[in-house]
Amino acid sequence: MKRALVLGLALTACGASMPADVRQAQDAYARAESGPAARLAPADLHVARERLAAAESSYRDNGDDYRTRALAYAATRQAETAEARAGTIAAQIRAENARADVGRLKEEQARTTAAELSAAQQELAVLKGRLAELGRVQREAQATIVTVPSGVLFESQRFELRPSAAAKLEALAHVLADDLPDARVVVVAERGPNGGDEQARLAGDRASAVRDFLIAHGVEASRVDVRAPGAPAAPNGPGPRVEIVVRPAD
Repeated sequence: MKRALVLGLALTACGASMPADVRQAQDAYARAESGPAARLAPADLHVARERLAAAESSYRDNGDDYRTRALAYAATRQAETAEARAGTIAAQIRAENARADVGRLKEEQARTTAAELSAAQQELAVLKGRLAELGRVQREAQATIVTVPSGVLFESQRFELRPSAAAKLEALAHVLADDLPDARVVVVAERGPNGGDEQARLAGDRASAVRDFLIAHGVEASRVDVRAPGAPAAPNGPGPRVEIVVRPAD
């Protein structure tokens, strides 16, 4: 620092009498020395200082001759090199910091994804544990689906809920009201194997019956929807089913 101050005073004192090439070299060195080069490219800046000192010494000894101008030119270019190298190093540091930020962001996203997965697994565990008697519980994409054979809930060709179905649907209503208070619910009932209009109406009435039961047992009406009747059940399958699709709040 002391050496730089002495050099700066010397430059100020003799700057007015120096030829243009030497003054240009002095300015280039002063600019580099006051910028990032002092910290990021000290070796290049040291060479520039030595070359500037040589140019000033040549001027004192030989005047404004070819050697003085050549030394001044070399000092100017070396100062510019120091600035350019400092700029490159600064850009590399910024890039490394950006990569580190990206890495931290990815880690945070991974932790968030893991937390969301854990929450989804816990939700599924709650539903499976409390609704195993109601039907099959599975997780698909962003939804948990409870699939119940229609025969568990309804008499053949009827849409009134069986008395035995009430306790099972009450368990679902309690989960939705207490454990998943923000989740949205869609009820879909399959049509019978013939898939006619009468079966479509029956499927719609059955889905509405399940919806109305959930609402009557504590689930907010704005959270429960009925979707158009599902596809006809397979002719040789177990019969039509009711799907209760539970999705997290938007």
